[in-house]
Amino acid sequence: MHGHAVTARLRESASLHADAGRLRLSQAQAPVLTVCGAEIVVVTGPPGSGKTTALAAYAQQCEREGRNTVVVCAHEEGVSELRDALEQMREDWDPQAAETSPAAAATMTAVGMLADHAAAWMRRSYVSARVAPDLCVGPPAAAEAIVARAARGLLDMSWPIFASGAFNLDLPHLSRPDAFLREAASLFTLLQRSRVSPEEFEAGCASGMTAFYGRDVERAAILLQDPQLRERLSKRGREACRASNAALGVQRAAERDVAAILAQLYREYLTVATAAPIRTAEDILDAALRWLNQSEDAAASVRRRVDCMLVDDAEDAEPALGAIVAALRRPADLTVVLAGWEPAAVAGFEGRRSALEMTSISRRIQLPPREAASAPRVARLDDERTEVEWLAKEIGALLDAGERPETIALLCRTEDAAFSYARSLRAYGLPVSVPPDAFEDQAELLDLLSLCAIVEDPLDPEHLLRVAASPLLGLSDATISRLCREPADGRQLTLPIADAQADLNAGKSAHPMTFAKNLLLGEADGFVSEETADVLGRFRLKLAAWRMDCAASAPVGKFAHLMKAGGFHERWQQSPAHYRSRLLDDANRVAETLVSATRGDEALPIRDIIMKLEEESLPMRRARRTSGAVATDGIAQAKGCRWRHVFVAGVAHERFPRIYASHAMAFSRAFGLIIRENVARGAAQTAKFAWYYAKFGAKAMYLEEERRALRYGLSRGVAGSAASGFGSAPRWASDQDLLASLAREHDGGEASTANAPIEASAAGGSG
Repeated sequence: MHGHAVTARLRESASLHADAGRLRLSQAQAPVLTVCGAEIVVVTGPPGSGKTTALAAYAQQCEREGRNTVVVCAHEEGVSELRDALEQMREDWDPQAAETSPAAAATMTAVGMLADHAAAWMRRSYVSARVAPDLCVGPPAAAEAIVARAARGLLDMSWPIFASGAFNLDLPHLSRPDAFLREAASLFTLLQRSRVSPEEFEAGCASGMTAFYGRDVERAAILLQDPQLRERLSKRGREACRASNAALGVQRAAERDVAAILAQLYREYLTVATAAPIRTAEDILDAALRWLNQSEDAAASVRRRVDCMLVDDAEDAEPALGAIVAALRRPADLTVVLAGWEPAAVAGFEGRRSALEMTSISRRIQLPPREAASAPRVARLDDERTEVEWLAKEIGALLDAGERPETIALLCRTEDAAFSYARSLRAYGLPVSVPPDAFEDQAELLDLLSLCAIVEDPLDPEHLLRVAASPLLGLSDATISRLCREPADGRQLTLPIADAQADLNAGKSAHPMTFAKNLLLGEADGFVSEETADVLGRFRLKLAAWRMDCAASAPVGKFAHLMKAGGFHERWQQSPAHYRSRLLDDANRVAETLVSATRGDEALPIRDIIMKLEEESLPMRRARRTSGAVATDGIAQAKGCRWRHVFVAGVAHERFPRIYASHAMAFSRAFGLIIRENVARGAAQTAKFAWYYAKFGAKAMYLEEERRALRYGLSRGVAGSAASGFGSAPRWASDQDLLASLAREHDGGEASTANAPIEASAAGGSG
């Protein structure tokens, strides 16, 4: 209710301390409970100082006062952490009420990422918001799916702009349409994050060409001669900046034509996106802002449901946050509390921006560190193998000393790297879980989904082949090749060598339905071994029974039934507890996605759902942390989480810091479209691209963010932390040696070299 400002009162000091004590807040955190009215308050302090706890305490106070609160987290893990903290606050305040009426409190406090909240607001008013009624936030690949639909006029050359004879189709990426559409989707995501409309994009491209090239190319020729710029250019960049005037002219013309195509594609993209049920976070926030700003009724409908907005990890906020706050604050007295710490920002190059310097800030609450952080240990190993051995020894020692596996985490700069380390550490007998965005056993889940697909459509050759090769049937490549041949071919007299060659070539010449017909109808059973024929016969009987059992079932019903009937659930139950828990949670994640993908008017068949799952274009929650297993994750993805012991691994040249890879196409309000690929003769890069990234020091900013990410990852350890890597950076990249700079930061020395390889069998610990 917005009348809360009337009922807000100045708390007596004794009352404030009593409330803070009941919620177990420190003296530094207690002032958060005094926030009221139309204040914008910033709570800041280093990692571990209690910012999330303070936000949870204030959210619980708002619940008691009957105020509707929206809590915004920067990352999915932060959502889980804040919900846990809020639940703890409810229990601390009134254990009995927390047990008897948790649902009532939860309806007053919505915790999620900003795009989740925006999607919920628009779903309630989907007609006026002009969005799909089942709108939800999807992964980055959702933008690629929308671009593919929007590009039909580009691919069939039916857009009016192609009628001009002056239009040149020898353009960057257009010879590779899939790559061009991927880069276009990435560009549109950046444009929406920066709130650039198609009209602004088109105008910016035109003015940006003049800003760099001039009327012809005379200005570019001058800019490229800047001696200070040349000192910052890479070897490839220096080559690009030596472009002749003729080459610059070709690049200018190509930029003009690509900009025209992208502007039209961007318009088509926004049109198609309106009806799409799955859209990226950037897309949803852009649509929400347009809706809130264009309709006072829309803004008023949201204001009635939001009295307070609390933002955690505000140093990594969505750029749209400030505009959404502004839309909801006029003329209402929205209370806003922002919590964060500038040095903890690790997602700037993904487009995030700090909200801690938002205008109209009423006051700041500074939280001191709760405890002096111990210096991290730094270990440089010879190579990746010896680094993994060192990590296995260190983690094994902690487990032997009585630490529970779930109190230990291994973080890397990317989730892919964390996945690789998790697999390697398992070879030493350690209970290690893969990152929450990955699957514990993706092949097993794809086998199960393929079985669902052939129960729905037995003549689906692609998924029938997968099931045939899976443990369910276990057919060899040679047997599958024989089943791909027409039965008549097997009756011809052939020498063994010719027969073997025919097996090898069968898949190339056979009709796709031949394999399905042979396997399902038994027409080629006489040309396989008796044992194999028996396996195929039993499978046909099972398939017929499964089809009858699942005839009236939705996809998720088929999935649940076949998980048990196909023996998957039984196999998982025989696994170690931590492994079994994760396998079952992964299955639940897939089941939840099947439900959402078959809801509404555009219900998808299972084969299409499988394809979208493999493309990662369907939304899916992260797996829950597994009890009894060491956690692994990417640093940015683990924001908000803390463990007793943290290892940050893989700190090595071109691993962490990662190789700086700029976008193939970017946009600057001052210089318009910036394209990397050069269609003129000479360098691989365009001169404008090389000039722009050197001029504004993009690589230096990138390296600084990598350093912040390393520090933040190490700050996640409460009792201890260690950074490990391998090898040394080449002399020309000495400024990129994060282990060396970390060692100098803490003790003025070089990273220690750990050369104590251990046997794989010696690192198992108590896990």
